[in-house]
Amino acid sequence: MAYACFNAFLKRRNYLSRFELINFRVLTCSITVLFVLLLPYYLYCYYRIICIVITVLFVLLLPYYLYCYYRIICIFITILSILSILFILSILSILSILSILSILSILSILSILSILSYSYNHVFMHGRLIFKLMFTILTILFMHNCTYVY
Repeated sequence: MAYACFNAFLKRRNYLSRFELINFRVLTCSITVLFVLLLPYYLYCYYRIICIVITVLFVLLLPYYLYCYYRIICIFITILSILSILFILSILSILSILSILSILSILSILSILSILSYSYNHVFMHGRLIFKLMFTILTILFMHNCTYVY
């Protein structure tokens, strides 16, 4: 029923042509994986509403990536590697929960910008997206380390 409502919404918005190539199982698996990976942060975060909003925004941006089959593997590897790096850094107490939330929010903003600057050269665009993600992570790590100096 939710999938039918989602398709009806897309037909009204004229986005159905982009979403015709989406495999519904891949979409539900990606949402499940992201929810399971981010679930431990809900249990220890005082700002649970902010966590849920950022996660919902991040998950809602995934369908924009999934309208090309051959890019799905690259996108999943990128997302899972970034989430695993964040998880390892949080275990090592290098990043706090708020830093992880800020990284996820900036990643969602960058993904919106990469959607707006969509070009037909998918490999070049995916390389630009990875560069933006790595630059964002390095910037936030630098800012996080500078806060301990002061």
